[in-house]
Amino acid sequence: MTRQAVAVAPAKLNLHLGVGERGPDGYHPLCTVFQAVDLWERVTVTLRDAPGVRINVAGVGAPRVPRDETNLAARAARALARRAGVDVAVDIEIDKTIPVAGGLAGGSADAAATLLACDALWETGLAPDDLREVAAALGADVPFALMGGTALGRGRGETLEPLPVATDVWWVLITSDRGLATPEMFAAWDRAHGRLARGSTGVPGEVDRAGGTAGLSHAGRAGEAGSNVTPRGPAARRQLHPASPAEVGLQRPAHLIEALTRGDLPEVGRLLVNDLQPCALAAAPELGARLSAALAAGALGAVVSGSGPTIAALSASHDAAVRIAATLRSEPLACAATVARAVPGGAHPLLDEA
Repeated sequence: MTRQAVAVAPAKLNLHLGVGERGPDGYHPLCTVFQAVDLWERVTVTLRDAPGVRINVAGVGAPRVPRDETNLAARAARALARRAGVDVAVDIEIDKTIPVAGGLAGGSADAAATLLACDALWETGLAPDDLREVAAALGADVPFALMGGTALGRGRGETLEPLPVATDVWWVLITSDRGLATPEMFAAWDRAHGRLARGSTGVPGEVDRAGGTAGLSHAGRAGEAGSNVTPRGPAARRQLHPASPAEVGLQRPAHLIEALTRGDLPEVGRLLVNDLQPCALAAAPELGARLSAALAAGALGAVVSGSGPTIAALSASHDAAVRIAATLRSEPLACAATVARAVPGGAHPLLDEA
């Protein structure tokens, strides 16, 4: 048995996030299109003499990451140990590049990388399906962090269907100093459901009848940046055909999947949707201006990723992404903007560094 193992896992974006009504188990069913991007969490797991799990964190947002048993990486190590019948005695070093509580699944990436690193360290011999089962019990985004690429996620996100993407996809990620807690955004969705449909949030994007908001695109924008826009794609259909989130929000986003398959990026930009976006905008009103600023800078579309507050702005090319990011970083906007590329894979061990 080796003494140390290293693995990495990517951040994720939600190009589509449909939310259903909370079930008796307390969870909301989801229908989402995930895309992995090249912000990588790096996890090093080392055997230690004393039993238990010890966590150390460095990098982006490190002071805000728990070092106790609530850390998802610690939970991943313990869950895998139970499954494999191994005694837990490890140090876990997390080197973060993904913003904390940013809607990019940094904690889930940590958990996925920890599963792979511990699997290598303990030489468990578990099949990939067994690892995915352990991942699914940890959280909605952990199975996708293992798989990566682009995928349709259903249920709690654990049922995954890989999706083909016909071209390179470049994003500008507009991040925030403060985070938004995922449970709080879902709780806000529960409170707001049935009321948001009666009018606009007052920020870019009209709220649809299922409580969600379309992402913004140039084609969907009415007037100058910052004005309300007419919903396109799924959100528009929800306004024309009112239904409950369970009926509409969880439908397969066929048009978005087709656009991704064709590599039709302008159409992808028009079809970005997030049912949690109104909740994120209500909690962090400055996000509305950033969405509009991304469009004004040349993005094909922009949407809050996951529970926010990170905004994903779709770009026509790498050069376009660099220009958009530079514009957003300049005064008076002074946004934190990072260029990121979609990646085909997910978590993987770094065998040459173990």
